[in-house]
Amino acid sequence: MSRPRNKQQGRRPWPAAPKAFDVWQEPQPLPDLKPVTATADPTALLRSLGDPPLSARGLPVEEYLYRVAISASRLAAAVAGSAGLLVHHPDED
Repeated sequence: MSRPRNKQQGRRPWPAAPKAFDVWQEPQPLPDLKPVTATADPTALLRSLGDPPLSARGLPVEEYLYRVAISASRLAAAVAGSAGLLVHHPDED
């Protein structure tokens, strides 16, 4: 025989209300920007993890992942270059 449950039993208390935040306050100064070096092989980390446990129609999944990594690396280098933060190493030519 089960005993009747108390209405308060098993209920979680309401979470505390977040503290008020003044969105118009002066923000903290940003840290100094550091130079960025573009990687020579943006797929190195993906390859170090081994074969993905997924399959796709026709093209291997790792090809999709490699293409995304290469595109992201190129975009990051372009953004860094537009901000004047991209460091070019002449030995990578």
